[in-house]
Amino acid sequence: MMMVLSVKVCRFILIRTLFFFSFALFFSGSGLINQICAQKPQTPKNLKWPLGNTATHHKIATDTVITTASATQSPPQVTPTVYTAANDSLLIDNTYCGTDSLQITTQFLQYRDYFKHDDYERALPYWRQVFTHAPTARKITLINGEKLYLYLLTAQIEAAVCANGTAPSILPTDCANDNSYFARWKYRNMPLTKGYLDTLLRIYDYRAVYFGEWGLASAQKARLMQQYFPDSIKSINAYLNDAVNFYAEDAPPDILYHHLLYLLSAYTKGQIKKQQILNQYCYSIDVLQYQLATDQINNTANHATALRKLYNLIQQYSVIKQQPADTLQNCQKTAQYIAHLCQTNANNLDSLQTAFNTMMLTQCKNDTLYLMVLNAMLKVKPTAMQHRLAARTYAQRGDMVSEILHLRDAVRLEISPVFKARTLLELAKTEQLNDNFEIARGYAKQAIIAQPGWGDPYLFIGDLYLKSRDFCTTDSLSGWSVAWAAADMYARAFDLDPSQKAADKINAVHTLFPSLAMLRNARKKIGDKIVVPCWVTQTTTAR
Repeated sequence: MMMVLSVKVCRFILIRTLFFFSFALFFSGSGLINQICAQKPQTPKNLKWPLGNTATHHKIATDTVITTASATQSPPQVTPTVYTAANDSLLIDNTYCGTDSLQITTQFLQYRDYFKHDDYERALPYWRQVFTHAPTARKITLINGEKLYLYLLTAQIEAAVCANGTAPSILPTDCANDNSYFARWKYRNMPLTKGYLDTLLRIYDYRAVYFGEWGLASAQKARLMQQYFPDSIKSINAYLNDAVNFYAEDAPPDILYHHLLYLLSAYTKGQIKKQQILNQYCYSIDVLQYQLATDQINNTANHATALRKLYNLIQQYSVIKQQPADTLQNCQKTAQYIAHLCQTNANNLDSLQTAFNTMMLTQCKNDTLYLMVLNAMLKVKPTAMQHRLAARTYAQRGDMVSEILHLRDAVRLEISPVFKARTLLELAKTEQLNDNFEIARGYAKQAIIAQPGWGDPYLFIGDLYLKSRDFCTTDSLSGWSVAWAAADMYARAFDLDPSQKAADKINAVHTLFPSLAMLRNARKKIGDKIVVPCWVTQTTTAR
C-alpha cells in the first residue's frame, strides 16, 4: 500500500514539474529564457556611474571597441559542402543561463504585461528585478526602462522656477506673465529625483557599452539634461559634443543645432576662435545635405528647416562676413578659386578646410568639386567619415569600384564599432547589387561581430536568403526552404533588436512557407531538420 502511494506521489510531483516547465517554455517565445537570463554584465573598470552630481559630465570611455578583421581582406567564403556549422552559428545564443533563469523570465513577462497596459506603477518592481539581474539580455528592457523613469522623473516636478526666482505655476510659459523667463524646475524630492536621473544615465550607458549606441546615448543624455536640468550647462555641452563626435554623419538636426549654439555662446565669451565656428557650421551643413541626399531621411521638410535654422543662427551672431560678390554670384569662379587652393596648398589642411568651407558657404557644391576637395583632404589626413562620404558620392555617380575601395578604407580606419558595423553592411549591400551573395553575407557577419546587438545584419541576411529562391531549388520544395532560413534570421533580429521592421518581415515570410501538400510530396514533415541547399548551407526546421 505504501509503495503504491509513493508511486502516485512521485507521479503527481513529476506531472506538476513538467507542467510548470512547459508553461514557462510556452510563454518564453523563441529562446526567451536564454535571452533574459544573460549573464549579468560586469561594469567595465573605466566606466563610472554618475552618483548624484548632475552637473558633471558623465564621460564614457572611448577605448571600448570591438575589433573585426580588416575589410581589405577577403570576406569568409562558404564552400559548397553540406557542412553548415559556420552559418548555423548565426542562430546560436551565447548568453549564460543561471539557476534563477525561470524567476527572471517570469518577472520579465510580468513587467511587460503591466507595461503594455500603461500600468507603470505595477510594472516597476518587476522591471527593477530584470534590470538588476539581466539588464542587457534584451534591448527592450532598456527602452522600456527609459520610459518608466521619465514618467517617474516628470512626476517629481513641483513648479517652474523663473529667472527672477519666482515659481508661479508648473507651466514655464507663466514666467512671461511675471516679466521673466523659465530658468529651471523645482522638484518635490531632490535626492529621489537625482536617483531617477542616475538610473536613466545608467540605462543610456548600457545602450552605449553593450549595444554600441554611443551617439544615441550621448544625444539622449543631452536632451534629458536640457529638458529636466536646463541650468546644467557644462554637462549639456559635454554631452552634445560627444553626440556630434559619436554620430558623425548621422547626427540628428537638433543635436547639430544645439551644439552650434553652444559654440556660438563660447565664441561670444572669447573662449574659442571664429574659425572653429565656421568649421563646425560647414560640417553641419555637409552632414544635413548628405542626409537629405540619401534615403535614410523620412522627413525632408525637417532637414530643410534645420538648414535654414543653422544659417539664421550663424547670421544672428554675425560670424559670416559678406563674401566677394563674384564668389557668391558665380559658382564657376568659386570652383576656380577652390581648385587653386587645392593645387597650391595640397599639403595644408587649413587651406583645404578653407576650400571646403567656401564651397559650403557659397552653396556652389557639386560632385566634381566636392570630390576634388575631399580627395585632397584624404591625402593629408584621411578619416573614416570622409571615406564614407566619398564612397556615397561615387555611388551616386555609378562608380561602384571606387565606392567599394573607399568603404574598405573606411572600415580600416574606423574605431567606432557602430560605424564599423554600418560600413560593413554598406559593403554587403554593394556586393549584393553585384549578385555576390556569399561575399555579401561575409560582410554582414563581420557587421554582427562589430555590433552584436544590432538586428539589421540579420534582416539583410534573411533578405539574401529569400532572393535566392529561384536558384536554390534542389530542396524538393521548389526552393521555398529558403523562407524558413529567412524566418530564422528575422526572428533572431527581433530577439536582439525589437523593431517594427523586423516584425513586418516575420509576418510576411510566414506566408511563403511551403504548404503541407508540398511537404508530403517531398516526404518531409513538420519538425524535420533541413539543410537549405546551394550557397545558403544553413540548417533550419520545417514548419
